[in-house]
Amino acid sequence: MANLQNVSPQLDPAANFARLNAAIAEAAKVSQKADQAGLNLLASRVDTKADKSGLDLVASVVASRRVDATRSLTRPGDGPLAFTLVSSPADLAGDAASLPDLTAPVLTFGDDGRAVQLSSPAIVGMRRAVPIEPDRVYRLRAAFRRRANSADPSNDTVRVGIVWLSQAHLVIGTTVVQDFTATNVSDGRRLVLKTLARGGGEGVDHAPPPGGVYARAYVQSYGSTGLVSVEIIDIEDVTDATLLPAISTDAIARIGALESHSLPGRVASLESAVSNPLSRTFASISDAAAEHIDPAIQTVHVLGNVSAGDGRAHWFKRVEEEPDVGLTFTDQDGQIWAETDQTIDPAFRFSSDVQGTELLGIDGQSFFVYREATTPALAGRNGVESVGRFQLNAQYTGGNFGQTRKALHSYATAGANTSDFIWSFLSELDNHAGGTTENTAGYFQARKRGHGATWALVAEAMDLTAQADPARAMVAFEVDVVANGTDAHFNRMGLHIVARRPAGSTGPACVAGHGIKVDSSTDTSAVFRYAYTAVGNIERGLDLSGADITEYAISLAANQRIAVEETGVRHLSYDPDAGLLYHITDDLIVRIDNNGAAYVAAVKFESTGQRQLSYEAGVGLVYRVQDDGAPALRVNDFGDLFAGRAVIFGDSGQIRLSGTTNVGAASALLAANKPGSNQAAPAVWLEGEINGTQVWVPAWAG
Repeated sequence: MANLQNVSPQLDPAANFARLNAAIAEAAKVSQKADQAGLNLLASRVDTKADKSGLDLVASVVASRRVDATRSLTRPGDGPLAFTLVSSPADLAGDAASLPDLTAPVLTFGDDGRAVQLSSPAIVGMRRAVPIEPDRVYRLRAAFRRRANSADPSNDTVRVGIVWLSQAHLVIGTTVVQDFTATNVSDGRRLVLKTLARGGGEGVDHAPPPGGVYARAYVQSYGSTGLVSVEIIDIEDVTDATLLPAISTDAIARIGALESHSLPGRVASLESAVSNPLSRTFASISDAAAEHIDPAIQTVHVLGNVSAGDGRAHWFKRVEEEPDVGLTFTDQDGQIWAETDQTIDPAFRFSSDVQGTELLGIDGQSFFVYREATTPALAGRNGVESVGRFQLNAQYTGGNFGQTRKALHSYATAGANTSDFIWSFLSELDNHAGGTTENTAGYFQARKRGHGATWALVAEAMDLTAQADPARAMVAFEVDVVANGTDAHFNRMGLHIVARRPAGSTGPACVAGHGIKVDSSTDTSAVFRYAYTAVGNIERGLDLSGADITEYAISLAANQRIAVEETGVRHLSYDPDAGLLYHITDDLIVRIDNNGAAYVAAVKFESTGQRQLSYEAGVGLVYRVQDDGAPALRVNDFGDLFAGRAVIFGDSGQIRLSGTTNVGAASALLAANKPGSNQAAPAVWLEGEINGTQVWVPAWAG
């Protein structure tokens, strides 16, 4: 037992520590059946000055550790001390004692016994670092259930992984064993079984990287709205697990009795009677790969990828070499098995020869085909009969909010190094019909018969890379119109939105709240850079001329702008207090207030714009003939009139008075004195014109 250090700050001085450690060493020698009285006796040997509370703590620790060996090393709920709770695989580095403990709030009870329940992103990992020895084989086993579905429509991922450690317990690599991307409560218990060994090899699923000496397995839960219950996490040495005890005489006798019944021949006869080749069924692919399959067996039916009933059943057939695409596995004899689309069950009557049979068949073991012999009679809903139909009747009561059930689920994965264009679903129509027929490659119809929210089609593109400014596109919904020639009758449409009453209905008229709505849903932080964008060759951007609009063709909120060029420098807006505004950048150019008064920077009177009327602060109302010329006419803020050349009197302009002055002596033709005074000469002479004749008007100062 390790020495106890610093159990309590009161256990001081050092002599008392020595006595405590000596007592603990003695306690380690006591049989597991020793009762508490033995510990009390040891405690009495400690110096009376030692803090008794420290001894009580020691006794409690020793007593609890006596039963640790009986706890589970494979089940976190039953043996929480053997596991740890961290937030990242990198946190699983270090010695076992340095890892954090599982906290009591995550422990729970369930159908599978005690377990650890995760309600937020977290990792439950092994505290024990399992050495991966050469020439030994190990099995990873992990089991969990989803207790509550995530709010994410496709459910948050649950990951089973391995952290590889160096001899110093440093992380040198991680392996994703399996990701469960869409696990629901209805899927039940999920089990992972994988084989580990140094150097890899046939039948080995995972091998440590160079320098990997130890391994810790973990289960990681993503998302914060679902519940995941972790039952088992274990790595065990199974090298010797295949050794069997000696076969008894009784067992040999029983085997001989079975052989006497010629069971293989009888089974072959039964299979032949149903026109089915020799076949075997396994619960999972790993179960099939672990078998020595008899050479007479030509087909294998697997009930699930990981476990029977997980929704991933497959048929496999023997092949000489591994195909380039498709699911394969190799059995213990090295035989390659490849997935085949050809079903083995004759009850479906699938065949490649279905011409005129009105049976669903397989064309070349690749395509489902249905070829009708005659024109079918009207049948089914609306006179339409389906060739193939997937139907889900969810008539039960209850369920879990956010959990999705699918009548048809198409799932595809594109690897990080895949260059092909991967399409999870493709619906094609070659329409050679004429006349009034209407043929559709895809039709989605949702009939709302209750008050629940209903969608006929949802297209959701999820960018999970958290990458800013991605270089490649992500499109939730694309509409392509591919054609040649003109469209004078407007019959080619990229998107056609129609509102109407149900067929045959005579009830109230249909009122739809929106034709197209752009919305950030409940995430108010989301931003559309452009809600609507048009590029390319367009004859008319927005045409509302054919609509019977009873309110507004376009409605804007106060202070929302209409840009009249692509940079947005020039824009129109409305301010409830100021009125209709036109700006260039932040400069107000034109304003029309709520009373209809117009406020402008300048008024120009002809196409060249050289003649304009404007107001300049400190100058007044100014009329110019050129932008950079002197004012031809100005009226200041006091009402004084300033003329650049002359003032004309009369409609015909017979009298004109200019501002030109001439200072000089009195003219000989003019009396020497100002009338009524003895002042001799005029102060100035004003130039004028009367009927085309230049005149000078004398003016005296004062």
